[in-house]
Amino acid sequence: MTFAEVSGVVIEGCRFTRLGASGLGVSGGDGLTVRGCDFDTLSAGAIVVSGSRATTIEDNRVRRVGLEYSGSPGISVTGTRGCVIKDTRTPYNFGLYTDYGASWVTVEENVVMRADNTAVLHVGPPLENVVYRGNFWDADPLGHDDPPAGVTYEGNATIKDERELNAATAGIQARTGLLRT
Repeated sequence: MTFAEVSGVVIEGCRFTRLGASGLGVSGGDGLTVRGCDFDTLSAGAIVVSGSRATTIEDNRVRRVGLEYSGSPGISVTGTRGCVIKDTRTPYNFGLYTDYGASWVTVEENVVMRADNTAVLHVGPPLENVVYRGNFWDADPLGHDDPPAGVTYEGNATIKDERELNAATAGIQARTGLLRT
């Protein structure tokens, strides 16, 4: 599903599965919300948002993405919160990806596991006013040990043991995916 110049759109409780491309792509607009959706078994990325303002991506479950197109991130957006991303398994994929030159982005309280790369902090042009806070990884993001000047990296935890990671993130994982009524 692809949108251009959306404003005030809420996509909630949807399932995107077995697609030969990205699950959801948005270009431009203002006030997009993607909440409580499942994205699985996708040839490319799950959620790709570019040029949008005031984007909220929260409580989504992303599994088995980037199956055919290398470089497909789980989520590539202006900001995410409380998402669980698993199994981005082809070369150069990132579970969470803040695009080149991203600014005023907050990525917090997400869980990334079994990805080829969890995230990357050094890109060019550099990130500006980007915050990675309270995320959980099973492997350190690229550049975590020396974040660039435009990136705040605080309160994140790397837990390599999958059982321990699942236990530590049970609350986040319980509220992700298709919304239950």
